[in-house]
Amino acid sequence: MKSLDQVNIEDIKSDKKYLLVVSMYERYGDGGTESYIGTGDEVIEEIRQIFGYDEEEGDDWLEFVEERNGDGDDFVEVFKVE
Repeated sequence: MKSLDQVNIEDIKSDKKYLLVVSMYERYGDGGTESYIGTGDEVIEEIRQIFGYDEEEGDDWLEFVEERNGDGDDFVEVFKVE
């Protein structure tokens, strides 16, 4: 049997397997929920795409995501699959 342990985004390891749950923000109506399973690297890339992170702007990506996560934007949760 597999177990899920919630982890902070900064604790994601590239070679581990994770479940990413995205609660999509919708100001007027239901936003829905999506989930993704992948390696740490794949999950990080998905999070960056969800929040529109652009490396060329020079922002620290963890700060960028933490400022937006659930604050009028989509809300992401990450679980380690063991």
